[in-house]
Amino acid sequence: MPPSPPTPEEFAALMAEAAAAAEHAVTLRRSAELAAAEAHAERLVAEEAARDAIVAREAAERALAAQRSAVEEAYAARLAAE
Repeated sequence: MPPSPPTPEEFAALMAEAAAAAEHAVTLRRSAELAAAEAHAERLVAEEAARDAIVAREAAERALAAQRSAVEEAYAARLAAE
């Protein structure tokens, strides 16, 4: 024997449950979209920080090379003066 159709009260409860589930799904989707947008923004910031770090490292390497050269010149001058 097939199941009997739901009563109007049962049908209303099922519809309310379905509406709540759909609303929850929309909320979850919005949360996921926001999380994805935040992750993308964080990745952009990290990429910019990495570029800045590369530029800073290159500047530090140039400064180190200039300092090394100055020290070598000073040492050579000292040896020549002795």
